Amino acid sequence: ENDMKMDAMHPSETTFNFTKADALLSFAEANDLTVHGHVLVWHSQIPDWMRNFTGDTNAWVAMMENHVTTIATKYAGRLETWDVVNEAFNEDGSYRGSADGDDSVWYTNIGESFIPKAFTAARAADANVDLYYNDYNLIWNNDKLGGVIDMVNDMQADGVPIDGIGFQSHITVNSPDINTIRTQFQKVVDIRPKIKLKITELDVRM
Repeated sequence: ENDMKMDAMHPSETTFNFTKADALLSFAEANDLTVHGHVLVWHSQIPDWMRNFTGDTNAWVAMMENHVTTIATKYAGRLETWDVVNEAFNEDGSYRGSADGDDSVWYTNIGESFIPKAFTAARAADANVDLYYNDYNLIWNNDKLGGVIDMVNDMQADGVPIDGIGFQSHITVNSPDINTIRTQFQKVVDIRPKIKLKITELDVRM
């Protein structure tokens, strides 16, 4: 689950490491399995050089787009889906990095536009892979899911490519209840133009 994250794939500014991801894709292809790529842009598990990167907004955008473009191009045509951006929202539906104490180098240095820029770069690199925004607690948190849906609506209105919302589903056997899950899923089903919903992670604690 870590082999396609930013620190694993891009250990230094001028070096990409595809060894483990290549092995993962080769295994999947040999066994007729599909792969959900995780993840192109995230505030966590990023290499030190990226966290300490210096430059103006344009330099940060160029650095992020180079990362996305290089990796998405490398695996173009071999993945079913990509988590393009992961966990960019707080529990209250605000952007991570927009409040004191938040930690997101992307929001801090680029602003909320880093998300549509990442999706646009991913689509330019791979015309056919499905592009997802991925987050946790969407399965029960109204405020957080509301923020994500507002973002999706804005992206669609602006012509930014996004194919789906990924639900990290870290739940217990009793919570959230099935009606809550149905209600949250339905909110995504009701988005127009239609997008997909995917359970990208699932564990059920007893």
